[in-house]
Formats: sequence, structure tokens, C-alpha cells
Amino acid sequence: MLKSILEFFSGHKETDWSQDDKESCVRLLVLIMYIDDRLTDEEDQMIHRQIGQFDWKGVHNEDYFLHETIRKIRDLDKSEEGLKRYISGLTGKISSQEIKDKIITLCKHLSEADGSVSESEKKVIGIIESVLG
Repeated sequence: MLKSILEFFSGHKETDWSQDDKESCVRLLVLIMYIDDRLTDEEDQMIHRQIGQFDWKGVHNEDYFLHETIRKIRDLDKSEEGLKRYISGLTGKISSQEIKDKIITLCKHLSEADGSVSESEKKVIGIIESVLG
């Protein structure tokens, strides 16, 4: 399973995504990583690999953006309403349903990276699917 996830994350180059698409994707991946208070090297490596697949053209470099995103996610209201607000705020920035579907798939793969999907990860995936889907 891990091999297929790694292939998914490393087997494509995302050049047709807008910068807002890329930033929204990274924000949601970081949310998945931090939601269960259990950080793993596999999750961290997968996020870095995904960022490496992007042709990043942000105002800030990838490392700075990732650091700031982690800080914001740590401070996020993680109640169900808080999560819905946060995710809903990102949905308007994503350019197409096709990109939204790819982001949902990436989030699901990331949640499985450490070999188990926690209840909090399942909850957030469900919210992401309902808001983006």
C-alpha cells in the first residue's frame, strides 16, 4: 500500500494547477497531518514530495509557506464548525472540480500514510469531501 501511495505522490508533476490550487492543497494536507496530534515521518515526507511536484510560484518560497501553514493549523479552531469554516474558505480558491477531486485523493492517501486512519482524520476527510465534492 505504501508503495502505491508513494508512486501517486511522485509520479506526476502538477503544472496545470494555479498557485491558489497548490497553496490550498498544501493547507489541507497539513491539516490532515496535524489533526490527530500524531505526526509521522511518512506524512511529512509525502507533503514535501507533493510540494516538490508543484511548479511553485508563490510570493513566499515553499519552506516559508509550509512553516506559516503549520503555525496556522496548530492554532486553528478544530471544532467541527471551525474545520468547516476553514475548509470552506479554501474551496473558492480552487480553480476546478477536477483539482478539488485530486486534492481529496491526495488527502485520503496522506491519511493512510502511517498505516492507519484515525477517527479525527476520517472526520476531516468527510468534511473535505462534503465541502469540496
